[in-house]
Amino acid sequence: MKYFIISLIALFSVQCNSSNTVLISSTKSISSSITGSDSLVTFIIDSLQLCGLSNATVTYNPSLGRFIDSSHYSDSIDWVPKLFLYSRLSANDHKYYYFYFSTGWSCDPNFSVSDYRITSLDSISNLVSNYSTFGEYISIPGDGYVYVSGYSNEPFYKRKLFTVTNNHLQEVLQPSYYVGINSIALKNIDIYSDKTFNNLSATIQKGDSVSVVLNEGDNVFLVQTKNGIVGWSRLNVNPFDDTSIKDLIYHGD
Repeated sequence: MKYFIISLIALFSVQCNSSNTVLISSTKSISSSITGSDSLVTFIIDSLQLCGLSNATVTYNPSLGRFIDSSHYSDSIDWVPKLFLYSRLSANDHKYYYFYFSTGWSCDPNFSVSDYRITSLDSISNLVSNYSTFGEYISIPGDGYVYVSGYSNEPFYKRKLFTVTNNHLQEVLQPSYYVGINSIALKNIDIYSDKTFNNLSATIQKGDSVSVVLNEGDNVFLVQTKNGIVGWSRLNVNPFDDTSIKDLIYHGD
């Protein structure tokens, strides 16, 4: 990943889809392609192809910020984050922030935010080590929040919400993370009425269909049987060690 390449979605024209998202038609500067300040702009960071992963995607409000093209930039250190956006978080927020993306030390894509443009390697290392969050998708829609989601170092597509506190991303805690996976049990799975795991509710048989609904960390999941019964279970997500559910697999080192 010696070169960080930012490419824009290749279409023949600028369009708005049902979610009012503007898709950029060429690799020209974004400012020349935007047709309205109320629309959201989506563009692709394709450096993840070098990791064998899907592209990273960015959505932002062009009335609050501007895309920064770092495609010309190269560095001998693969994980060095590259600047891609300079933006406010909302119309009422007059402070601008710099948004960075990194492929990570071992193909662990992540985003980070700073209130100043980082130039020294020590500052860059500190940003990645202490203030980044894993993910392949980021949205800065203009409502004061930052949305980050993805599979990076997670067993499912995790959706996270952030504010910017003390000039860095601060996660807004949720009671649970939504999972939403429909799959197959790879072994018998006991489910329980609560998270003490003392009161057995049902057993999902190996080969049965199963839905994973929520996650509360430490591999604790709310699952639903093929008959609609729900319960809590600890599930193994290690792809090399008797994984519990076919499509619930850790994506990372």
